[in-house]
Amino acid sequence: MLKLALYGLSGAGKSTTANMFHAVLSENMKNAVTLKLAQPLYELQSMYYRIAGKPIVWNQQDQQLLETIAASLRNISMTSLVDDLEKRMEMIHADVILNDDIRDTDVDYPAMKKMGFAFIHIICDENTRVQRLMDRHDLSKIVQSKTTEYINNIKSDFTIDTTLTDMESLRLKVIDVLVNFAP
Repeated sequence: MLKLALYGLSGAGKSTTANMFHAVLSENMKNAVTLKLAQPLYELQSMYYRIAGKPIVWNQQDQQLLETIAASLRNISMTSLVDDLEKRMEMIHADVILNDDIRDTDVDYPAMKKMGFAFIHIICDENTRVQRLMDRHDLSKIVQSKTTEYINNIKSDFTIDTTLTDMESLRLKVIDVLVNFAP
């Protein structure tokens, strides 16, 4: 089973690239699943909004709240998010597992490296990244997050620049990554 972690700053194109991995793998009769480290955070965020009486779409982000919940959860158990990811991975039968939301370089990165993930750095120029972030329909946005302050400490196995990438060019970049990681 191939395990790929896509990492980079918010707005760099991680989710779009993960979606392209799904499309390319599906074309080649391969089953891919995206498992988010932050899934428990989304579940807790949803509970906050439900209790507050405010509707929220499942993948909509209140980045400030998500970071607060993550910090509180890590105060209880530093490994809680990566432990949860590992438990969910045990139940998955897929050709490829994708993760597109790793941020923590002290706990999650070494644990995921030990689990056998390869790391794909998703980058783009800063103006493009900020514009993409502003165009999203997040409930709150953090342009310069402390949670990604050390993201470049993750050693990349491959880099994809999404700055001026149209979907066909992104598709070719994804194919290139998959060819490089083929057994």
